Amino acid sequence: VCEGGSWDCDSNICPGLCNAWGDAHFETFDGKLYDFEGTCEYVLVKARVSDNVFFSVTFQNVPCGMGSKATCGKTVSVTLGDSSLLLTRLHPLPSLPENSRLKATQVGMFTLVESDIGISIQWDRNTRVYVTAQPIWKNKASLLFWPSIKYV
Repeated sequence: VCEGGSWDCDSNICPGLCNAWGDAHFETFDGKLYDFEGTCEYVLVKARVSDNVFFSVTFQNVPCGMGSKATCGKTVSVTLGDSSLLLTRLHPLPSLPENSRLKATQVGMFTLVESDIGISIQWDRNTRVYVTAQPIWKNKASLLFWPSIKYV
């Protein structure tokens, strides 16, 4: 923060952010950029929360229109233990059971999915997905953002 013409730094650790946008562009939590083209399902985040509980986010790209070479997001799938949510482009937001570890809401043009482990997802239901991880995940080897490909 700049105060009185000089920088005043604090020790607060900011949340981590990774994202996917456009025709398969990815930025990892550590700021590295990657481009993968294709109509695939990408595993964006995988995390081991505890011995038997896992968290994952996948993003599926499909052609934006008939004959189009550009891709758009068709689905975002979020799983946390026994709770799962499948968001589908052009479909209403599905409801979740009361005991779900996930919460989904529509905020303006974005669908926001919040988890009880400090990781949230924003999707514009088209070409942009953002994953935010709270500082408790910093330097955790179990949290990955790597656009590994699952061919569908």
